[in-house]
Amino acid sequence: IVEVLVALLNGMIAFKREAPGSDAGFTKARLDEIDKPENYTTRQIAAHAFKVLKQILKRNAHNRRLMSNQVAFLQSSIDFPQATDTMLELFRHNRTLLDNIQQDQIYFFILRLKSRIEDWARKSSYIKFLSILCKCNDEALNSNQSYICDRLILDQNNHALLMKLRIDKQTGIVYISPTPGKEVELELFMKPRQDMAAAQLYLVRTIKLLTAICFGRNLHTTHYVANGFPYPLVLACVTNKNLPCKLRSAFSYLMRNLYIDAESFTPTMIVQYTRVWSDLSGDQMSSPAHTVYNPLASSEESKRKGKEKVEALAAKIAEYSGLTEFLWTYIRNESQQVLAQMAQNKFTLSVLVLIRTMQSMGFFREHNLLSQYIPPLVALMDPFTDRYDDMNHRHEVSARTVWLLKAKQNICLIINNLLDVRLDLRLTESLLFLQSIIPTTNQTAGALTDEDRKQLGAFFTSMETLHSLREILPLPVATAQASTPTPTPSPPLSPTLLPINNTPVSRPPPPPTINTYVEALMDMVVTDYKPLKISASNLLVRFHGQRAELQSALENVQILVTDKHVNMYKQVEHTLADIRMLLSSGKPIDIVAMTKLTQLMTELTVTSNDPVTIQQHQLILKNLEAHTVITMDVLHLPINHLQQARMQRSRSRAVLQRANSVNKIEDIYNAQLKLFSTAFICLSSFCKDNTENQAVLFTHLDFYLRMLGQRMGVAKFIQNMFNNNRSLCAQISESHIRAIINTIAD
Repeated sequence: IVEVLVALLNGMIAFKREAPGSDAGFTKARLDEIDKPENYTTRQIAAHAFKVLKQILKRNAHNRRLMSNQVAFLQSSIDFPQATDTMLELFRHNRTLLDNIQQDQIYFFILRLKSRIEDWARKSSYIKFLSILCKCNDEALNSNQSYICDRLILDQNNHALLMKLRIDKQTGIVYISPTPGKEVELELFMKPRQDMAAAQLYLVRTIKLLTAICFGRNLHTTHYVANGFPYPLVLACVTNKNLPCKLRSAFSYLMRNLYIDAESFTPTMIVQYTRVWSDLSGDQMSSPAHTVYNPLASSEESKRKGKEKVEALAAKIAEYSGLTEFLWTYIRNESQQVLAQMAQNKFTLSVLVLIRTMQSMGFFREHNLLSQYIPPLVALMDPFTDRYDDMNHRHEVSARTVWLLKAKQNICLIINNLLDVRLDLRLTESLLFLQSIIPTTNQTAGALTDEDRKQLGAFFTSMETLHSLREILPLPVATAQASTPTPTPSPPLSPTLLPINNTPVSRPPPPPTINTYVEALMDMVVTDYKPLKISASNLLVRFHGQRAELQSALENVQILVTDKHVNMYKQVEHTLADIRMLLSSGKPIDIVAMTKLTQLMTELTVTSNDPVTIQQHQLILKNLEAHTVITMDVLHLPINHLQQARMQRSRSRAVLQRANSVNKIEDIYNAQLKLFSTAFICLSSFCKDNTENQAVLFTHLDFYLRMLGQRMGVAKFIQNMFNNNRSLCAQISESHIRAIINTIAD
């Protein structure tokens, strides 16, 4: 079908200049004259042909790969509006094309922006295309991001292509310059007007482009974007109720990528599964932000540094107090969603995504404020307060309901993180209680007697002692009249809560209760939106199994007693900190230093020939998420530099020699190849003969398979990941096997 449609279009329209008579007697319509009345039929046929091509590509990765050879044709017809939409769909999440697109092809679209000075509608489509080039399946494409940033922001010749915004520091009013020499208040510019709709859309898509080029912590791009969009300006646009929701949503995502998921913050673990026995103390309960750093220091100096980390993070979080106050005020006031208000629902979703990202960076960890965080989230999550045209359709996935369903799924994830905060505190209190009942005779030396070990084992196997523990944080949505810390589960949904005669049901807005929480989760479990179904089911399991969850967590806690294991923990922690520092320095990555740190991580894993000791070291690495740093940071951030070096190597050697850059490119390529090989050796040591560690790496299998066959030791690593693991072998799909076979064939 694709071949027939392309042949049809080429036979009807002259997308390129052709010699006279080349059409064999048939007069083609010229693309620059396609809007003339005599070409109406041709235009309609071509428009429908491009729409069919777009539908063939939509959400179909296989068809996108098959049609990758039509890029030149689509580029030649880019001035035809429907052709632009088809090309957007072709490149969307098309890894093959996105990895191999040339800089001159990217600059082609930037030139189209310059040639369409006042045609805001066409320029908007080109801006959208540039956004698609910046990431693929939530993975940043650094080289594309940096090139677009350099051309649009740093190139003086292209400064007029992007609208400029500024904030008046005295009044807080934001101004926009849609064209050079003209400035107007942003509120006035965004007032609904038919003649300004295209220009307003161009601004929204420009903000989305800036968000895309900052995605994935690209230090190069975030630095230059932040110069033009300082934090006060972005905050003012997010919080301004007089701006349309679509623009506020765009700025909300820009806030996330530019200032939250950025260099200033580092993702932190919520539940600490590695604890130093000799350092357990009540001080760990006094700090509401204790989960944002390692509280397991074994010396006064380390404890002092840990305290300094907490204070530094608290100071950084305090800088965003205006943002956090707005977010929770919005959630408290937005206790009801209306299906028809799609723009408002999209903004609500962007707010929830921002809150969830801030959680992962150390925000909202204060256990004494959980009772303030969870009730408004439950009220917003409750599907019976939403306003539908027909309540019977609330479980269906459609163009309108999907935004409500995505919002509820994000609420489930936020609540799940808050429950992790509660679980971490329960773990700390449980271990403190355990320490108080075990008479350690040599605690100063950090050792346990045999009798102590027996009591420790009995504590983990029998939870009877936990009955004497008070509930640290009972579920905050419990009613004030609840007489027990853990309320009994609610009965099935009452018939009075279900819609009668298709009449929308609107629950009155009193504070949510435990029944509200459980009923909402039970209703969302039967939705057609799979991510929400999974998240709601997880919360139901956690609600009904709190004691079992704590017991399981206690059994998985790794208590470090000997100096040997404590020192091992410190070394891994310091090595990971050094790796993160190299990646976030804002300077070109020191590949040699990164390789040495990765080698050190491998050596820390296999410091002993004793299998038990190796497993303990593997567990320490897992609890500190070393595998995540290696996979998501070391193997991801340099990947585009490696590909760029490989592409340069493939060009004419004579050209490179004239530039005296052959040896440099070869050195970069070999150094990065060694870094990647070392990283995969580290991951092999991490998962070797360890089923739990093999399972946590399996989630990244698609990423690992893309790097197969590049002389990095990926095959050996994958062999160790599946070795003697029947469960993982049973989860192998046909696409995984095809990827391996294709690598062999290549």
